[in-house]
Amino acid sequence: MEPSLVDLTRRLAAGDPTARAELAQHPGEMARALDEIVTVLERRTALLAETEQYFDALAQQSLVGIYVAARDRLLYVNETIASMLGYRTDEIVGMGILDVIHPEDLPTVARNFERRFRGETFRASFRIVRKDGGIVLVESDGRRVLRRGEPVVIGSVAVLDTLKRGRTEERRQRQALFRSERMAALGELLGGLAHELDNPLTGAALQAKTLEEMAGPGPVAERAHKMAEQAERAGQIVRRFAALVHDYPQERSQVSLNDVVREVADLFDYTLQRGKIDVVLELSGLLPSIWADAHRLHELLAHLIANAVQAMRGRRPPRRLAIHTLAIPETKHVALEVSDTGPGVSAEARARLFEPFFTTKPPGVGTGLGLFVCLEIAREHRGSIALVERPGRGATFRVELPERAPDLG
Repeated sequence: MEPSLVDLTRRLAAGDPTARAELAQHPGEMARALDEIVTVLERRTALLAETEQYFDALAQQSLVGIYVAARDRLLYVNETIASMLGYRTDEIVGMGILDVIHPEDLPTVARNFERRFRGETFRASFRIVRKDGGIVLVESDGRRVLRRGEPVVIGSVAVLDTLKRGRTEERRQRQALFRSERMAALGELLGGLAHELDNPLTGAALQAKTLEEMAGPGPVAERAHKMAEQAERAGQIVRRFAALVHDYPQERSQVSLNDVVREVADLFDYTLQRGKIDVVLELSGLLPSIWADAHRLHELLAHLIANAVQAMRGRRPPRRLAIHTLAIPETKHVALEVSDTGPGVSAEARARLFEPFFTTKPPGVGTGLGLFVCLEIAREHRGSIALVERPGRGATFRVELPERAPDLG
């Protein structure tokens, strides 16, 4: 590649706004290929801006208050919180989160806020003071996330309409349903975004391959090859994610359970690496195919892996996720086992594990629907799921599915 194009490429990577105009004036196929890659990246940036608009629209329609807070100020609130406090949203944004707390509850809320910044998730109730001086009892949860590289807390706030203990379960189920509805809406949104991202990623991969061919042997070609590989990998993840979140009609066919395991494990690759969790896949080479809905099996395994990751969060190493498949010739079934090195399941919780809305996770972490959904999917396939008791710490869930069930249609 000629020196002037190398210099332009470096300036483009550094975000130099004048480099794009100079590139447009540069002759040759290489310059046009670079220009097309920049166009793809600009489109992806526009898609990210669209995503922020979508999430804002979802938050503004929420039945509960939603906020984003830095340590020293509120960065975002929806209209529901503004209504609770009697302010306009523009009056609240920029205020300290503790500025609206009742003086008697201030020390506890301040400590809880610091706990959230340390990564703890829990639900707590306290009093807030409205602009007109009125007192409102609320319940809030939240969690630490990164926003533009800085830690913030994103959470929800709901007004407590009763303090009677008899209403606690009803309120918990109602909130779980709200979360479930929000997740369904987010699934639709993210499924559409995954589809929109697939085309630019495919284009970026093709352009990177073109760059590699045109550059000839050397460091530029090596970088272009790595760009193509990463774009292709991102495209595969996007396509698998789209398959996971879409509500497809039931379609059964011959399915390789081992392929399902590999695809879902690949989907969780970043999450597992970030959690420093070692993954062990023990997949039987003699496993027969099964008559199943591949999309539903993806969903089942995704729930089991997500549960395992949450169970090991905050635990000391070693953290290990093991997925094992095996054939059961005597019953013409196949089995899938997912094991973790978390704290295990208490004797009290075992009897209720598959009940809807029952959860052993801290408040705000789960809805209590994951294992219930797994049970429903296993039953749809005339199979079963159970907690397997094994010596040592951790939990193992075993799913058994028939090789073929002709009566399912």
